Amino acid sequence: MRSPGPFLQTINLWLHREPVATLAYALFWGSFFIVICPIVGFILVLVVLPWKLLMQNRAVVFPIAGERELGVCITGCDSGFGKDLALALAKKGYTVFAGCLRCDDGKVQFKGIENIIPIQMDVTKINEIEEAAEIIRLWINSAPMAGHRVLHALVNNAGIGSVELVDWMQSLSTNSQKVMDVNFFGMVNTIKVHLPILKSQALSGVYKTSRIINVVSVAGLVGSVPALSMYHASKFAAEAFSMSLRSELVPFGIPVVTVNPSFHKTPLVEPIGSELDKVWKGLSPELKAEYGQDYFDVLRRYIVQISTKGLWESSVVVDELLRCVELLVPPCQCIIGSDAKFGLLLVRMLPVWLNHHVQDIYTGFRTVKLKGMYAKSR
Repeated sequence: MRSPGPFLQTINLWLHREPVATLAYALFWGSFFIVICPIVGFILVLVVLPWKLLMQNRAVVFPIAGERELGVCITGCDSGFGKDLALALAKKGYTVFAGCLRCDDGKVQFKGIENIIPIQMDVTKINEIEEAAEIIRLWINSAPMAGHRVLHALVNNAGIGSVELVDWMQSLSTNSQKVMDVNFFGMVNTIKVHLPILKSQALSGVYKTSRIINVVSVAGLVGSVPALSMYHASKFAAEAFSMSLRSELVPFGIPVVTVNPSFHKTPLVEPIGSELDKVWKGLSPELKAEYGQDYFDVLRRYIVQISTKGLWESSVVVDELLRCVELLVPPCQCIIGSDAKFGLLLVRMLPVWLNHHVQDIYTGFRTVKLKGMYAKSR
């Protein structure tokens, strides 16, 4: 690999020395906002906006009775987005393979719905993922003719939350590890196992409009909420993985869609305050003494506030997921929630120091006096 020459190496060296570094940083971003942003805004209004409006009614893919059956595999169908999406797709004629953590519960809630096939799928267990993929293969191969049944979409929806400070984690082998196993590695393994089916369809020319839809989170785009460090880590990993996978699958014509909702009404969000209470109660007396009740009260108030104040209806997410499944050409990314679309993403443009300064003021942590530190100062 050829490295930059002496001249560029010297420039790079000086750009990392003060005061040149600060001056160059200010000039670059000043020029960007003063010159580039107006040009980009002009292009967005006059070119991109009309094009997007014209493309609103893009062609959709749908099952054709007697001609083609489209299968959709969804993980995490026990409740929330997964369950609602499975029901919505079944009504439209799709054959839904509803992956459930507890298959018996899935059979009960989907009883009597002909198009939904509940399957046991704990995404942390590779054998259950492989068994689910085999069920789909058998369904495809049992079709009366080649290409009559295809796997149209794989929706990775399974996810769990975690709310605790890094210092409060009992061990990385318990809840924190499980968050990564479900939210990230579970997604990776599910895609890895089902990818041969999708590739085979594309390479043979049997079906060329399959897609992979990964339900990530806005927490995979903006990560600064205290006590959600492991959840942020798992979602950032899922987002980065999806971006690389999207490029890798371009030759096969298999699009990868990331869906990034902010806080919505789901079973994942509702118990967040009580979960934090359990963590606090389980801490050792020494840790509690270091932080103090005031710290915990401020933290709990902030976590509950951000998770309930902007709690949007979950039907909006289900509608967007449905659109990603149906559109002939799905979008690369769907950011859902007005706070995420028009607020949180602006945070990404702020310098890190300013971002955290604003965050510290908003959380109220700047006013907290740690009990342990206060006691020692006396």
